[in-house]
Amino acid sequence: QWPADGTVTHGYAPPSSKGLRIAVPANGTVRAAAAGWAIHVGALRGYGTLVIVKHNDDWLTVYGNLDQPMVKEGAHVDAGQVVGRMGAAASELHFEVRGNGKPVDPASMLPARG
Repeated sequence: QWPADGTVTHGYAPPSSKGLRIAVPANGTVRAAAAGWAIHVGALRGYGTLVIVKHNDDWLTVYGNLDQPMVKEGAHVDAGQVVGRMGAAASELHFEVRGNGKPVDPASMLPARG
């Protein structure tokens, strides 16, 4: 499922863009695209504050540029569970999907939006 409400402002275009940038309203919530485990919660250069959810041995999703993570590292995450919150000003979520460590176009994995 889509990780946040909002408009895609930048698409997948490696090597410069390894995911989608989604303009999220102020104080918007970010939800896990699928169930898994929060394997990293914290800051990472180029991603700001982020949450990485591992879904299985092959797949993980990255939720970057968060204002506040809402899960703890090591926690089980359900699909649709809030994993983070954006800031008081409208900002852009960085969302990546990785298969076997390589970036994959998230748009190809997400349901169509009406």
